[in-house]
Amino acid sequence: MKKVPYFVMLSLLLLTACGEGNGSPGSEPISTLAPVPAEYAGKTNPFGPEAADEGEKIFRTNCETCHGPQGHGDGPAGDSLDPKPKNLAELKKNRRR
Repeated sequence: MKKVPYFVMLSLLLLTACGEGNGSPGSEPISTLAPVPAEYAGKTNPFGPEAADEGEKIFRTNCETCHGPQGHGDGPAGDSLDPKPKNLAELKKNRRR
């Protein structure tokens, strides 16, 4: 298997995991996706579907303890950190235009 950089796999995992609603007040459900920019239309992921599985393993090993299973910053080890772990779902939400 071709080695895929960890940050790519982690990014894919985070994008997948953060797609779930966080249930916080004021969050709006996503009803439609933004159109794909013309320069990316018709392109496929060069890493394939297994990259998300590999990213999930990396997240579970290195991130879940502090960020929690859904990336909401509520992991058990995060309680002792200052500053507290970021809510990764919120970071993604803030990037939308």
